[in-house]
Amino acid sequence: ISNIVFEAPMGMELAALAQVLLDRISTHGIDLVHPFSTSWYNEMLLELGVGLRPLPDFGREGDCMGFLIANTKAVWEPFLAWMHSDGGRLDLEHPFDSFVQEVVEK
Repeated sequence: ISNIVFEAPMGMELAALAQVLLDRISTHGIDLVHPFSTSWYNEMLLELGVGLRPLPDFGREGDCMGFLIANTKAVWEPFLAWMHSDGGRLDLEHPFDSFVQEVVEK
């Protein structure tokens, strides 16, 4: 889980914000974005008792948004190109996670 803080322009609608994120990462094959409330997620963790760590709310007292990001098969060409561009990446413990983190943090 990455704690990347993305500051949204004031008044930006949730769907528009999700679209901005999708536009930034979809060229790298990460082409699914779904916004959610971190307080909803954290409440579900407690209710289900699954023992996972709650997501941070960055001092927003539960009024924080998160994004579930995922991919379809469109990710493989950009991921493989990323792997081939630096031979040292073959030694990464979790190369796909590193790829996604780099794309999202750009």
